[in-house]
Amino acid sequence: MVAIDDEKALRQWLVTKLGPICDADPVALAKYVVALIKKDKSENDLITSCKEQLDVFLQKETNSFVDGLFFCVELQELFKIGRCRCIR
Repeated sequence: MVAIDDEKALRQWLVTKLGPICDADPVALAKYVVALIKKDKSENDLITSCKEQLDVFLQKETNSFVDGLFFCVELQELFKIGRCRCIR
């Protein structure tokens, strides 16, 4: 399981990152991403699961998005400064 210090900030950040890279509603998809990373699994299993589940939405952007998401969450950077520079 991934520790999330500020779920609201994470959802807001996700909306801004997901909007430009997919056709799905970014608010709904952000909630889905948060639910995926809160599952009681190891980090490696969460990464694999996220890539599998998000591929239908993000397609070619999936791997870089998920890798960047977990990197930022691990560093807690996006919560401290309100955004993450890890994913462009």
